[in-house]
Amino acid sequence: MKHCLPLVIILLLAFQTEAKDRYVGGDISMLPEYEASNVRYSDPQGNKISDLVEYLRDEAGYNIARVRLFVNPTGATGVVQDIDYVIPFCKRLKEAGLKVLLDFHYSDYWADPSHQWIPAAWTQLTRLELQKKIYDYTKEVLTQMVEHGAIPDLIQTGNEISYGMLWGAEGKATY
Repeated sequence: MKHCLPLVIILLLAFQTEAKDRYVGGDISMLPEYEASNVRYSDPQGNKISDLVEYLRDEAGYNIARVRLFVNPTGATGVVQDIDYVIPFCKRLKEAGLKVLLDFHYSDYWADPSHQWIPAAWTQLTRLELQKKIYDYTKEVLTQMVEHGAIPDLIQTGNEISYGMLWGAEGKATY
């Protein structure tokens, strides 16, 4: 019986930590683009929401927001989240008191199980050059985010990468 007490204490501490570190949020990467297009948001009663970030934090209970980052998006597929888009948005989220989950897509457009194409500017790199490019790109992004007060709290590498990522022109080869 005396061996059960330490186990009970450990379990109680684990449950306290779990509840304290629970994240509630979602991917709101397109919000600045929607705001620029004058999209109107309403609460369940139909009242206009003037600041969706504040609403999500105060009314929906968000404490974290996921933001996608693409290498060189063209906007042709609706993807616009390059570093110049992401930094001010992440800074805004941080200033609003939310944590930020930065999702490095390592692609120029949507990355999901059937789309994991290498950024166009990286297609001619050798494997070693690509490894260095990924390192340098990631370091540069994070350095810029620190310099602008938009430090992510969590980082997601890739998106839905069940079948690999950074596919080259030869098909679903992964690096």
